[in-house]
Amino acid sequence: IILGWPESLLTWDILFLLPVTWTGPVITPIVVSTLMIILSIIINYFNIKLKRQEWLMLIVGATIIFTSFIWDYCKFLVKNIDHTELQNKALSDKLIAVSLSYIPVQFPWLLFVLGILFLLFTFYIIYKRTINVIHS
Repeated sequence: IILGWPESLLTWDILFLLPVTWTGPVITPIVVSTLMIILSIIINYFNIKLKRQEWLMLIVGATIIFTSFIWDYCKFLVKNIDHTELQNKALSDKLIAVSLSYIPVQFPWLLFVLGILFLLFTFYIIYKRTINVIHS
């Protein structure tokens, strides 16, 4: 806030650098962390043991969200690195040079929202199962 950053919640940010560069608007990791906090509160408050299917659904939702974070960067790499260069030993130099020129262009909101909705649906299933157990 002191630095005047971010200008808005839609300002681009680099979220992580490994295994590839993750980028997204500032609001996206806030949404994800809020959902993680809500899930942990539900699990702790109700002392829930997640079923295998619920774990799988959480992993699928997280994978969809992860894909939304790396989508633009991977699209950039595919556009700027020729597939024949992938077999070249000097690829790392080229990859570094190309990566340093990366500027985020478009965030795949539809993919991100799909992942969020998938997680929310999973939270609902967990909550519904827990409420049914409590009331029986």
